[in-house]
Amino acid sequence: MVTLRNAGLSLTPRNIDTQSLSLISWNTDGFSSRPVSRASLILDHILEGPKSPDIIFLQEVTPFVRAFLLKDARVRAAFLATDAEDQTGLFEDVPFLTMTLVSSERFADSLHSQKQGQGVQGGEDCMLGRVARVTLPSKYKRDALCVDVVSPTAPGAFFRLINVHLDSLGDTLHYRAQQIEILANVLHEPGCSGGIIAGDFNAISPEDDGLIDKNGLVDA
Repeated sequence: MVTLRNAGLSLTPRNIDTQSLSLISWNTDGFSSRPVSRASLILDHILEGPKSPDIIFLQEVTPFVRAFLLKDARVRAAFLATDAEDQTGLFEDVPFLTMTLVSSERFADSLHSQKQGQGVQGGEDCMLGRVARVTLPSKYKRDALCVDVVSPTAPGAFFRLINVHLDSLGDTLHYRAQQIEILANVLHEPGCSGGIIAGDFNAISPEDDGLIDKNGLVDA
């Protein structure tokens, strides 16, 4: 179990054989004066390398930024997006949310075709399982966006990718403490063999440093 704060990471999860997955996480800044232009530059930066990441975690994605990403030709050609088909109530009472993109080459079927929480088979590397948002106690109505990954050779277990944007500002430490405890428990659910919690932790106080060890997580 590993946590990650806004950085790229190469990982080799347990029970996914010797396969490795690359992950990039980025807060797109929903309060930017030009959020779509900023998101376009961020996407350019992420995809400008010789090889695109397998997984992209985005936070503070506004409705307009989301529409831009879903229409971008590079995203449509190379990635699967969470909540791409059914966006009913997605931005209800919130100005922005998290969004996860996964490589359509590494994960060959659609995330958003899962209507009943059933796993779907992907490509020869990995399979995609359940996709869900876990409601968190929060001043700002934050949640955790979870995507389960299953090895073709170990269908009884899964590896969980969790995209988070924890509560910010000094007066919400008690919320962050509850949120990390819940997320750690999500990684201990039956069948889960480990996972990555990545995104914007808003770890702005000395007390935040102790939350990782307290909940049995390892800071990457």
